[in-house]
Amino acid sequence: MIVTCVTVYVKEKYIEDFIAATVQNHEGSIQEAGNMRFDVLQHKEDPTRFLLYEAYESEAAAKAHKDTDHYLNWKAAVARWMARPREGIPHRVIRPTETNGDRPLSPVVGFLPPLPVPAGPEVTLTILVDDPGLDRQFAE
Repeated sequence: MIVTCVTVYVKEKYIEDFIAATVQNHEGSIQEAGNMRFDVLQHKEDPTRFLLYEAYESEAAAKAHKDTDHYLNWKAAVARWMARPREGIPHRVIRPTETNGDRPLSPVVGFLPPLPVPAGPEVTLTILVDDPGLDRQFAE
């Protein structure tokens, strides 16, 4: 697995445009073969600073990302909105490992906020995982 953390500084007047374009890139990226995670983060104290956390199964999958239409469109759109050149730093992943015992790890695709529990004798919670073989149901 390869993770690249990309820091982007955006000119203040283009923040909303940057977010919209980056969300489109995110939506395309998470559909790519080999993509494990693509997070778009905005700094809490400096709203012009963003971090893109990109995780791919392999160097080849990460390289293939840079040839996709959604990435090339994003790159062209945001170039003039940047306050300075973006900085992408690749990382070797130490933990989590790509397997958990004898089964592969499934990528985290999102988090749900706490949900209110309805009154009644039984509550069913369905957790959807980005792997149809790992969907589970729990009943309390």
